[in-house]
Amino acid sequence: MLIIIGTKEKTVKTGDFEESCPFCSGKLYIYERKLFFSLFFIPLFPVKHIESFIFCPDCNYKKQLK
Repeated sequence: MLIIIGTKEKTVKTGDFEESCPFCSGKLYIYERKLFFSLFFIPLFPVKHIESFIFCPDCNYKKQLK
């Protein structure tokens, strides 16, 4: 029997940001990048938090949150 395990990086939208984009005045969203443990290429649970950032889909503005 062959078991395939590994990790996969995934970006997840976690919510809306209160302020608007400083460049285009569009809506900003909060995203988190996490590393997930995967079994048969299916992400099961988060292993590590990589970063949190805000992103504007209109002008592709991105700023890392601390």
